[in-house]
Amino acid sequence: MVDVAFIDRSRCITYVEREGLGTPAKSSCIGCPFHDFNTWLDMKMKDLDSWKDAVEIDRLIRKLPRFKNNAFLHKSGKPLEEIDFNEDQLDIDHFLNEWEGMCGV
Repeated sequence: MVDVAFIDRSRCITYVEREGLGTPAKSSCIGCPFHDFNTWLDMKMKDLDSWKDAVEIDRLIRKLPRFKNNAFLHKSGKPLEEIDFNEDQLDIDHFLNEWEGMCGV
């Protein structure tokens, strides 16, 4: 629809927000090698099916002869399943989202 209507992403976001639907997330392919650390972590934490698909894509691309077992989706050059995202440690955003406004002591 965006291509047909000749509008850019920012106008789409404005429209969706104006309709009361919140801010849409950026879209991309599951196996995009340009995902940043937070995108991978978010996928792993919130969309396990997509994460499993990404891990499988990551494995499969190394089997392609032209990549000679040297292709990885993560910029570290390691398999996705071996990346330490420290998901067991809470960051400030997770803390603030969990806080109910009163001390739990």
